[in-house]
This record gives sequence, structure tokens and C-alpha cells, in this order.
Amino acid sequence: MGFEGKHKLEELPLLIIKSMYLALHRIEMYGIEHSVSKQSIKATIKLIRELFEYAPSFTLSRLGEEMLFDKTPLERTYFTDRFVKDFDDFGIHSITFHRKMTDDEFISFLKFLVRTPGKKLERYDIDVYLDELRITSIEVDRVKYVAVTGDVDEQREAEKMLADILSRHPDVIERFLGKAEQSDVIDDDIISQFMSGVSLDTEEYDAVSILNAIVKESGLMDKDDEELSETDKELKRLFEIIQEKLSEERKKEFLDKVEKITDEITTKGDVTSELLEKEFTLTELSWMQSVNELFQQAIQNEWGPQIEYQFRSFLERLFARGEPDKAIAISEQLFDLYDSTGAYWVVDAMKDVIEEAYNTGDDSIFLALLGDMLNKKETSSPDIPHFGIITAALVFFASLLLVARKYSAIYRILLTYDKLVGKDPTISVITDFETFITGLSSPENIQHLLSSIGDGLSSYDLQLQEIVKKMDGEVLTQIIIDELGSRKPSFVATAANILKTHEITAKKYIEKYVNDIERLQRSDSGYMMNTEQLRRTMSIFSLAIRLDKEFALPLIIKASSDRDIRVKKHLFFLLMYYSVEQVGDIIEALFLESSTEFQSEVIENIVSKPTPVKDYYLRELFLHFPKLRIKILQSLRSFKNEYVKKFLLDILDQWIIYIDPLPEPAFRKLLKALIRDFDAFSDDHEVRKALKRFRSEWKTEGIVKESFSTFSRRKDEIMEAV
Repeated sequence: MGFEGKHKLEELPLLIIKSMYLALHRIEMYGIEHSVSKQSIKATIKLIRELFEYAPSFTLSRLGEEMLFDKTPLERTYFTDRFVKDFDDFGIHSITFHRKMTDDEFISFLKFLVRTPGKKLERYDIDVYLDELRITSIEVDRVKYVAVTGDVDEQREAEKMLADILSRHPDVIERFLGKAEQSDVIDDDIISQFMSGVSLDTEEYDAVSILNAIVKESGLMDKDDEELSETDKELKRLFEIIQEKLSEERKKEFLDKVEKITDEITTKGDVTSELLEKEFTLTELSWMQSVNELFQQAIQNEWGPQIEYQFRSFLERLFARGEPDKAIAISEQLFDLYDSTGAYWVVDAMKDVIEEAYNTGDDSIFLALLGDMLNKKETSSPDIPHFGIITAALVFFASLLLVARKYSAIYRILLTYDKLVGKDPTISVITDFETFITGLSSPENIQHLLSSIGDGLSSYDLQLQEIVKKMDGEVLTQIIIDELGSRKPSFVATAANILKTHEITAKKYIEKYVNDIERLQRSDSGYMMNTEQLRRTMSIFSLAIRLDKEFALPLIIKASSDRDIRVKKHLFFLLMYYSVEQVGDIIEALFLESSTEFQSEVIENIVSKPTPVKDYYLRELFLHFPKLRIKILQSLRSFKNEYVKKFLLDILDQWIIYIDPLPEPAFRKLLKALIRDFDAFSDDHEVRKALKRFRSEWKTEGIVKESFSTFSRRKDEIMEAV
């Protein structure tokens, strides 16, 4: 059985170029391990394998502005144009793929070709890379094809195109020739007869030239045999006019109709050829005309919900075919409209184009449109009217890219602006860049950024860091501080990472917030924080510590007199981030001077969520403040965990230390409270053993007195040991 591929040989080269281009851009956007990238790579390899069934190897090369498949020029499309540009950037002429190529070799080759921001690939790099990986089934510049050229009989070519279009409508040609019967086959004699019958003496109105122009301008060469649009019907009527003996008046009518058809098919005369070169079908051109009519309505009646709804409906259908050219063509039409009319609704229409391209879910459309915008921004003069509209469009792109977490694409925009400012640091260019940054830093976009990150940021993307660095620090800080009131505590780490690039600004706003809270507490004795204010206040001190511990310390000490016990408790534990030498006395004073309720909550927090630092301070308080010992033991009674057990065992093991300087009734009370705390652990073998040892030491009052006397004489030595 022979090979039964899904595609014809002549279809595969363009499909491979398109698929390979999309694979490269998806690797650039998502990384090579992402499922989207893997799927795109797999599709490309499948097409290449399919072509290998036809030939053992093939070569893609460039010749001027054209791509060649082996020696055959390929039809120009958006993707071939991008390949020509990439080939030119790399300084290469051809890539040859051999049937023995493995998937790993192809993937390695793609990885190398992926554009890295800030790095330019050189021709030499490719040779070194292929050599190092010993890739022999993919060769660069093994062959360099030259297209076959020669003199072309343009008249003959025109006749061939006309013959092609007419051969698809035998009923029309039969009617033109005045024959009763219809034929399914049009031979050369009939074509010649028709040609001779319609040719005019006056060269200015040469029918063949005009019909040839219609064929080119209308894109009928792309129309399927069964299609018959209104434009086709109009062409038939034109043929009928030509068949007649044209008077000067009818000649004028003929030319007027040609102009009318051209106007209907295209949006503007200078855009027509470009659209048709990109192979728009008549259906798509009809949609383009409908879009143009909507634009004319908007010029007369302003942009409204009804027009916008119709416009988006057209865009959805137009983009459904997955070709980037449509989006680019619409955007160019909008730019031209703005240049000629100055209508500011063009900005809203451009946003619709970008959003619909995004909504297709096809990166090829969305990223191609972005690439076209960046190219326009880089190559256009700042003096053209729509230069600012491109900026507004790029801001909207950035907004959607933030939602999609495609930070590398936003980074590309910033690199383009950096390049522009570096090349032409004029006031207009710098102002335009500032306008983009202002738009990028809008509250809405910052909200998009924070939403895409979430409450936790495990790793801070370097490209994201560069984006944040460019943003307006004041707007960013204000919004993040506001967000602290509604986010989880884990968001503080994310906020600190983001604001590290704007640390000076962030410190200024943190200090202002703390001072405002203190002033509010002083001026309003009945002031009470709500839940959101409380969360924000507690988080802002945590944020200050993450940004700069030394900066945060005086703010924490200053705020430690806060009336709200919840804030005070939070600050108490934040102080534990500092060394004992710095804050030991402050922590002890804060604990001793606070209410019983505060002390209980602190002890419960330490016991329920113990850390080495918290444990240290609890033991210090228990050791140095005898009046607190009973209270601490009573608070521990509510908990049964390993930390409490160990704490009690350590106290029991060193019980002789803790009875000083208590009088006998007081230390008996302390020891009873300590023993009572062990009730929760009465079944624990380690606890039973410790209690037995304690009883043996507590046999007589004399032993207690002797132990007390020993402690008094060797107090410093024992304390040091403890």
C-alpha cells in the first residue's frame, strides 16, 4: 500500500513554516516544557515526517523577500515573511532537513532559535551549536538556490489568468459568445475567440488589461469553483458590457464599474493589493467591506454599543480562520482612519481588535498583531498622528498579557521602547515612553498583575522584576498597601518582592501609614479598627521588616503602645525577629506593662505556635519574673502538646532554681501548680519517671532547705548552667 498522507506535497511546505513559526513563539512564551509548546512541536514534527514520505530531504531557503521550498518559490504569507526576516537576522540562507532527523535533534534546534531578550543570535553561533550537539540531519547553508528567471510575456500571462477565471464559469463564456448550448470544457480556440472579440482598439481601455486587473484586485484566483459571490455576478455583467459594441459612453460606464468593484472589494486602494497578496478570500473581503461601512457610520454618528457589537461580531468571524493577516489589516485600516479623521473612537475599536484576537485563544493571531504593533512603533516617525494610538494599543496588550502571565511578551514591549529611547532620545519619544509607563502602571493593570501572581510568589521571575521596576512606584505602593487589607498574610512576601525595586518609595508610604494610624488613635479615643484595617496594619509592619529590618524597628517600637490588643500582640512577636541585645528589654517591658488579657494571649500564642525564639523569651520571663510563674503555668494547663510537656519537664528538672527568692508558702504553691500541669500527661512514661525523681528529692523539708542554701551560695554558677 502506498503512502496516504493527510496533505498534498504542495501544501506541506507552507504548513511546516507556519507550524514551526508557532512552535518557536510558544516556546518563547511558555517555555519548552509547557504542554502548549510540546503540542505545537509535535504538530510540526508530524508535518515534517509527512513530507519525508515524499522526499528523503528538503530545503527551506530565502531569496530576496521570498521563501523557497527546494527550488520552488512559495506563495508569500505572513509566516513566510516572518521566516525571511528571521533568516536575515541570523545571516543564513537555507536550512536542510534529512529524513534521519530525530525528534530530539529538531527540538534542540528549535531551542537554539528561540529568541532570548537581550541576546542576538549570530550566524557563527548556529554552526558551533550544531557541531557541539553533533546534529548532522539538520544542515545550515548546505545549498543556496537561485530562482529561475527570464523574460515573461505579460500579455500572455494576463490571458492565462483570464482563461483560468473564465474556465470556471462555462455558462458565462457561452453566453458571451452567443451560443445556445453550454459546454463544460473551454478550449484555447474559444478563449482566443473571446479575447479577439473583446479587445478594443484604444489602448487606454484595453479590455484584457482591465480584466487582468480585476482578476488581481478581486482575488478570484482564490475562490473555490462552487463559490459565486455578488462580485462574481457583477463581473459577469461587465463581461456582457464588453461583449457589446462599446460606445464612448459605455466605455466610461465600464471603467466606472471597475472602480466601483475595486472600492467594494477593498477598504482603501492602497491597501487592496496588500490584502490580496496575503490571500484574502472574497468572503473575507466582503466582511472587510462591512467593517468599513461600520467605520463610516461611526465617523458620522460616533462609536456606540450597537456599532461596537456588530464590529466585534465581524471580528469574531474574521479571526476564526486563524490567519494573523486579518487582524493586522483591520489595525492598519484603523490607523489610516485616525490619520485622516482624528476620530478618537479608533482607540476603542483597536481595543476590540486586540481583545478579539486574544479571545480566539490562538497565539498566532494575538502575538502576530503584537509583533506588527512593535514593528510599527519601532519604524514609525513620532510625528505621524497614530503614533500615540499605537502606544494606547500596546498598553492594552500589556493589560491582557498581565492577566495571562505572559511576562516575556511585556518585556519585549519594554525592550522596544528602550531601543527607541536609546536611538532617538527626543522629548516626543521620551514622553511617549512615559505615557506607556503611566498606562502600564494604571490601577487596573496593577490589579491584573497582583491577581495573576496570587497571594504567594514562590519565585520572582526576572522578566517580571524588570516590568515592575519600570512601573510607577507610587501607584504600585499605594495599591499594594491597600491590597494588604484583603489578602492573606502570605501575600506580604509577594508584596515585599515586588516593592523591593521601589524600596525608597515603599518606605515613605509605610512610614506615612504608621504615623496616620498613631495620629488617629490619639485624636479619637473611641477609634476601633475594622477587620480590613486590622489586617492591613498588621501586614504593613511585616512588610516593613521584609524590606528593611532596621527601618522597621523604630516604627514597631513607636506603635507598640497601640490600644488595640491584636496589633500590640502582633508587634510583640515581630520584635522577636531582632536580637536579644536589641529588643530583649523592650519585649519584657511590653509584656509586664500590658494587661492580663494581653499576657494570656501571648502565652497561648507561644504555646500553640512555638518557635525557638518564642521559647527563649517565655523561659526568660518565667526565670526572671517570679510573679509571672503561676500565671504562665495556669495558661499552659489548657494545652497538651510536646512543647508544653518539654517545657514543664525542664522546669521540674531545675525546680530548685525557680523557688528563689520565693518564701516557703509561695514556692510550695508554685510547685503544686507545676505538678498539677502534669495531670494532662499522667499516662506518659517520661513524665511519671520525672515525677518519681522529684518526689525522691522532696522527701524532707531539710533537703529543701539544703538545696535552697546551695542555690544561694552558687547562684551565678547555676544560673549560667541553666
